[in-house]
Amino acid sequence: MAVAEEHVEKYKHNKEFATEEIHDADKYGDWFIVALFYAGLHLIDAELAGYKLSPSDHKDRNFQVRQPELFSKAVRDDYLALYSLSQKARYACVAISSKDTYNAQMHLESIESELQSGSCP
Repeated sequence: MAVAEEHVEKYKHNKEFATEEIHDADKYGDWFIVALFYAGLHLIDAELAGYKLSPSDHKDRNFQVRQPELFSKAVRDDYLALYSLSQKARYACVAISSKDTYNAQMHLESIESELQSGSCP
C-alpha cells in the first residue's frame, strides 16, 4: 500500500506531464485529460491513505469517494466528472473538444482547492 506522500509525488508527476509546454492540449486532448485524471486520482488516493484505505480499482475508489464521511460533495462531484471525461477520452471514439479539456482542468483545480482547504470531513 502506497503512503500519502507517494501518491502526492505521483500527482505532481502526472500534472507536470499534462502541463508541459511540449504537449498540445488541442491536438492531444485525450492524453491531456487522462494525465489530469490520474493526477486527480492520486490526490484522492493520498487522502484515502490518511484513512488507511487503499482502493484496489476504479470501482472501489469511486465507491469510497462517494462516502460523505470521507469526501465533500464538491470533491465527489468534481472527481466523478473528471473520471467520466477520462472514460470518454480513453474509450469513446469521439473528438475531444477544447471545452472537455477546459472542464478537466477546472475539475482538477477544484479538487486541489477543496483538499488543500481542508474542507473535507
